[in-house]
Amino acid sequence: MYKGKHITVVVPAYNEANLIGETLRGLPEFVDAAVVVDDASSDDTYARAQEVAAQDPRVTVLRHEKNTG
Repeated sequence: MYKGKHITVVVPAYNEANLIGETLRGLPEFVDAAVVVDDASSDDTYARAQEVAAQDPRVTVLRHEKNTG
């Protein structure tokens, strides 16, 4: 919560396996929720984001079955 407001961030991701974990672990404490939207990555982006989500209840990971651009 920041100044009495709930803060949610949306993190679009496509083939970001190398950076998604670091990005999510770097979320400031005032962020109440983060929604990662994996746009059908062909690498391990979804799995790496899920690893962070398993450790941080603020993180939710969604995945498009087909790339939507």
